[in-house]
Amino acid sequence: MFSFPRSQALTALTFLGLAVFTVAAPNPTAIMTRQVVLIDITVCTASDSCTILPAQTGIGGCTDLLDSFGFLFKEITAATIPEGLACFFYEDFECTTFTTDSIFLTSGTWDFAEVVTTDGVLGFDDQTSSLACATI
Repeated sequence: MFSFPRSQALTALTFLGLAVFTVAAPNPTAIMTRQVVLIDITVCTASDSCTILPAQTGIGGCTDLLDSFGFLFKEITAATIPEGLACFFYEDFECTTFTTDSIFLTSGTWDFAEVVTTDGVLGFDDQTSSLACATI
């Protein structure tokens, strides 16, 4: 029977372990090239003024209603979401729900005064601070 000296066996196992780890590790370049994509949704305010909003989709995609969209902050009363898209609308910035509400809407036109959910009818008028969408 053939046998390796202990030091050679440990070296071989270490190399084999590194090779397996290297093969199984994700490609950092592929991860870095994932991009947030903008898809237009229509949002409206109480004054019946509607705006095309480029909503961010993809990993880490969150649209805060600041700067050029600051006029929509806590003002959205309705939204039209295109086919194949679903969006979360959050009461807080950065698409978080630590202490407040959010709503999840699929494609269609929604009146935020009466959003039908599994928990009943929810009023979400003038509450949106941020939103995140994803293709479905």
